Amino acid sequence: MRITVSIRTFFDHIRQIENLDPATTDAELSIHARKYVQNLYDHVKNFGIEVLGYQAHGELATLTAQLKPSWDEESFHKRIEGLNWLVPVAVSLDQPDIPAFVYEPMMRAAIQDQFINFGGQLQRLNVSEIRPALENIARQILTAPVTPPSNEVEAEIQQLEYENFLLESGKGEQLRKEQKRRELDASRQREEEAYTAAEQKRLEAFISGNQD
Repeated sequence: MRITVSIRTFFDHIRQIENLDPATTDAELSIHARKYVQNLYDHVKNFGIEVLGYQAHGELATLTAQLKPSWDEESFHKRIEGLNWLVPVAVSLDQPDIPAFVYEPMMRAAIQDQFINFGGQLQRLNVSEIRPALENIARQILTAPVTPPSNEVEAEIQQLEYENFLLESGKGEQLRKEQKRRELDASRQREEEAYTAAEQKRLEAFISGNQD
Protein backbone atom coordinates (compact mmCIF):
# COMPACT_ATOMS: atom_id res chain seq x y z
CA MET A 1 0.00 0.00 0.00
CA ARG A 2 1.05 3.57 -0.67
CA ILE A 3 0.03 6.06 2.00
CA THR A 4 0.25 9.78 1.24
CA VAL A 5 0.71 12.03 4.27
CA SER A 6 1.09 15.75 4.83
CA ILE A 7 4.47 16.23 6.50
CA ARG A 8 3.14 19.12 8.60
CA THR A 9 0.08 17.14 9.76
CA PHE A 10 2.17 14.02 10.33
CA PHE A 11 4.59 15.81 12.66
CA ASP A 12 1.79 17.68 14.43
CA HIS A 13 0.31 14.25 15.08
CA ILE A 14 3.62 13.04 16.52
CA ARG A 15 3.72 16.07 18.83
CA GLN A 16 0.32 15.04 20.19
CA ILE A 17 0.95 11.33 20.67
CA GLU A 18 4.39 11.97 22.21
CA ASN A 19 2.93 14.68 24.50
CA LEU A 20 5.41 17.25 23.24
CA ASP A 21 5.03 20.96 23.83
CA PRO A 22 2.99 22.32 20.88
CA ALA A 23 5.55 25.09 20.68
CA THR A 24 8.26 22.56 19.77
CA THR A 25 9.63 23.69 16.44
CA ASP A 26 10.20 21.39 13.49
CA ALA A 27 13.93 21.90 13.92
CA GLU A 28 13.73 20.84 17.57
CA LEU A 29 11.50 17.94 16.70
CA SER A 30 13.90 16.76 14.04
CA ILE A 31 16.55 16.02 16.69
CA HIS A 32 14.54 13.03 17.94
CA ALA A 33 12.28 12.63 14.89
CA ARG A 34 13.66 9.22 13.94
CA LYS A 35 12.81 7.80 17.38
CA TYR A 36 9.34 9.35 17.45
CA VAL A 37 8.51 8.16 13.94
CA GLN A 38 9.72 4.65 14.77
CA ASN A 39 7.51 4.66 17.87
CA LEU A 40 4.53 5.37 15.63
CA TYR A 41 5.55 2.67 13.14
CA ASP A 42 5.91 0.18 15.99
CA HIS A 43 2.46 1.14 17.25
CA VAL A 44 0.68 0.55 13.95
CA LYS A 45 2.26 -2.92 13.74
CA ASN A 46 -0.24 -3.83 16.47
CA PHE A 47 -2.95 -3.16 13.87
CA GLY A 48 -1.39 -5.38 11.20
CA ILE A 49 0.40 -2.58 9.33
CA GLU A 50 4.15 -2.55 8.76
CA VAL A 51 5.63 0.62 7.29
CA LEU A 52 8.48 -0.32 4.95
CA GLY A 53 9.66 3.00 3.55
CA TYR A 54 9.28 6.77 3.42
CA GLN A 55 9.83 9.17 0.55
CA ALA A 56 9.29 12.93 0.82
CA HIS A 57 8.25 15.10 -2.10
CA GLY A 58 7.60 18.72 -1.24
CA GLU A 59 5.04 19.14 1.53
CA LEU A 60 3.87 15.56 1.14
CA ALA A 61 5.45 12.17 1.71
CA THR A 62 4.61 8.65 0.62
CA LEU A 63 4.84 5.76 3.03
CA THR A 64 4.91 2.24 1.65
CA ALA A 65 3.35 -0.39 3.89
CA GLN A 66 2.58 -4.07 4.05
CA LEU A 67 -0.74 -5.11 5.59
CA LYS A 68 -1.69 -8.40 7.19
CA PRO A 69 -4.79 -10.15 5.81
CA SER A 70 -8.09 -9.78 7.64
CA TRP A 71 -10.16 -12.83 8.58
CA ASP A 72 -13.27 -11.17 10.02
CA GLU A 73 -14.95 -7.81 10.60
CA GLU A 74 -12.89 -7.10 13.71
CA SER A 75 -9.56 -7.52 11.96
CA PHE A 76 -10.82 -5.41 9.04
CA HIS A 77 -11.53 -2.55 11.45
CA LYS A 78 -8.09 -3.00 13.02
CA ARG A 79 -6.47 -2.37 9.63
CA ILE A 80 -8.61 0.77 9.21
CA GLU A 81 -7.77 2.00 12.70
CA GLY A 82 -4.07 1.43 12.09
CA LEU A 83 -4.20 3.47 8.89
CA ASN A 84 -5.93 6.33 10.71
CA TRP A 85 -3.05 6.42 13.19
CA LEU A 86 -0.85 7.48 10.25
CA VAL A 87 -3.16 10.47 9.48
CA PRO A 88 -3.10 9.87 5.72
CA VAL A 89 -4.21 12.38 3.14
CA ALA A 90 -4.95 9.46 0.81
CA VAL A 91 -4.19 5.78 0.36
CA SER A 92 -3.67 3.73 -2.80
CA LEU A 93 -4.21 -0.03 -2.79
CA ASP A 94 -2.13 -2.51 -4.73
CA GLN A 95 -3.14 -6.09 -5.52
CA PRO A 96 -1.45 -7.60 -2.40
CA ASP A 97 -3.46 -5.22 -0.18
CA ILE A 98 -6.85 -6.71 -1.06
CA PRO A 99 -6.77 -9.48 1.62
CA ALA A 100 -6.36 -6.78 4.30
CA PHE A 101 -9.84 -5.47 3.53
CA VAL A 102 -11.73 -8.36 1.87
CA TYR A 103 -11.88 -11.46 4.06
CA GLU A 104 -14.58 -13.41 2.16
CA PRO A 105 -12.43 -15.91 0.18
CA MET A 106 -14.38 -16.02 -3.08
CA MET A 107 -14.74 -12.24 -3.43
CA ARG A 108 -11.14 -11.64 -2.32
CA ALA A 109 -9.88 -13.99 -5.04
CA ALA A 110 -12.20 -12.44 -7.63
CA ILE A 111 -11.02 -8.87 -6.93
CA GLN A 112 -7.37 -9.90 -6.91
CA ASP A 113 -7.85 -11.83 -10.15
CA GLN A 114 -9.41 -8.80 -11.86
CA PHE A 115 -7.31 -6.11 -10.18
CA ILE A 116 -5.92 -4.98 -13.52
CA ASN A 117 -9.47 -3.97 -14.51
CA PHE A 118 -10.51 -2.31 -11.26
CA GLY A 119 -7.28 -1.16 -9.58
CA GLY A 120 -7.77 2.39 -10.85
CA GLN A 121 -10.81 2.70 -8.57
CA LEU A 122 -8.62 2.02 -5.52
CA GLN A 123 -6.15 4.87 -5.92
CA ARG A 124 -5.93 8.06 -3.82
CA LEU A 125 -8.85 7.21 -1.54
CA ASN A 126 -9.73 8.54 1.88
CA VAL A 127 -9.53 5.72 4.43
CA SER A 128 -13.33 5.91 4.84
CA GLU A 129 -13.72 5.28 1.09
CA ILE A 130 -11.88 1.93 1.04
CA ARG A 131 -14.85 -0.29 1.88
CA PRO A 132 -17.39 1.51 -0.38
CA ALA A 133 -14.91 1.33 -3.28
CA LEU A 134 -14.36 -2.41 -2.77
CA GLU A 135 -18.11 -3.05 -2.42
CA ASN A 136 -18.68 -1.18 -5.68
CA ILE A 137 -16.07 -3.34 -7.43
CA ALA A 138 -17.68 -6.48 -5.99
CA ARG A 139 -21.06 -5.42 -7.43
CA GLN A 140 -19.48 -4.83 -10.84
CA ILE A 141 -17.89 -8.28 -10.79
CA LEU A 142 -21.08 -10.03 -9.68
CA THR A 143 -23.28 -8.31 -12.25
CA ALA A 144 -20.87 -8.54 -15.20
CA PRO A 145 -22.26 -10.75 -17.98
CA VAL A 146 -20.29 -13.93 -18.62
CA THR A 147 -19.43 -14.47 -22.28
CA PRO A 148 -19.89 -18.16 -23.12
CA PRO A 149 -16.91 -19.86 -24.80
CA SER A 150 -17.10 -19.98 -28.58
CA ASN A 151 -14.97 -23.10 -29.01
CA GLU A 152 -13.43 -25.99 -27.06
CA VAL A 153 -10.14 -24.16 -26.48
CA GLU A 154 -11.89 -21.18 -24.88
CA ALA A 155 -14.06 -23.54 -22.83
CA GLU A 156 -10.96 -25.33 -21.52
CA ILE A 157 -9.22 -22.03 -20.69
CA GLN A 158 -12.34 -20.78 -18.91
CA GLN A 159 -12.52 -24.00 -16.89
CA LEU A 160 -8.84 -23.75 -15.90
CA GLU A 161 -9.33 -20.13 -14.82
CA TYR A 162 -12.34 -21.17 -12.75
CA GLU A 163 -10.40 -23.99 -11.07
CA ASN A 164 -7.52 -21.63 -10.29
CA PHE A 165 -10.01 -19.15 -8.83
CA LEU A 166 -11.42 -21.83 -6.53
CA LEU A 167 -7.94 -22.82 -5.35
CA GLU A 168 -6.91 -19.21 -4.66
CA SER A 169 -10.11 -18.58 -2.71
CA GLY A 170 -9.53 -21.59 -0.47
CA LYS A 171 -12.34 -23.63 -2.03
CA GLY A 172 -10.32 -26.76 -2.72
CA GLU A 173 -13.11 -29.02 -1.45
CA GLN A 174 -15.59 -27.37 -3.79
CA LEU A 175 -13.14 -27.87 -6.65
CA ARG A 176 -12.86 -31.58 -5.85
CA LYS A 177 -16.67 -31.84 -5.86
CA GLU A 178 -16.80 -30.03 -9.21
CA GLN A 179 -14.20 -32.40 -10.66
CA LYS A 180 -16.12 -35.44 -9.34
CA ARG A 181 -19.33 -34.11 -10.84
CA ARG A 182 -17.66 -33.60 -14.23
CA GLU A 183 -16.25 -37.12 -14.11
CA LEU A 184 -19.73 -38.53 -13.39
CA ASP A 185 -21.26 -36.43 -16.16
CA ALA A 186 -18.59 -37.61 -18.61
CA SER A 187 -19.17 -41.24 -17.55
CA ARG A 188 -22.94 -40.91 -18.04
CA GLN A 189 -22.41 -39.31 -21.42
CA ARG A 190 -20.15 -42.16 -22.53
CA GLU A 191 -22.74 -44.69 -21.36
CA GLU A 192 -25.52 -42.86 -23.22
CA GLU A 193 -23.41 -42.62 -26.37
CA ALA A 194 -22.55 -46.35 -26.17
CA TYR A 195 -26.23 -47.24 -25.64
CA THR A 196 -27.32 -45.01 -28.53
CA ALA A 197 -24.67 -46.54 -30.80
CA ALA A 198 -25.74 -50.08 -29.83
CA GLU A 199 -29.40 -49.27 -30.46
CA GLN A 200 -28.53 -47.76 -33.82
CA LYS A 201 -26.66 -50.93 -34.80
CA ARG A 202 -29.60 -53.13 -33.79
CA LEU A 203 -31.95 -50.92 -35.76
CA GLU A 204 -29.72 -51.04 -38.82
CA ALA A 205 -29.40 -54.84 -38.50
CA PHE A 206 -33.19 -55.17 -38.17
CA ILE A 207 -33.78 -52.98 -41.23
CA SER A 208 -31.19 -54.88 -43.24
CA GLY A 209 -32.77 -58.19 -42.22
CA ASN A 210 -36.23 -57.04 -43.33
CA GLN A 211 -34.92 -55.82 -46.64
CA ASP A 212 -33.31 -59.20 -47.25
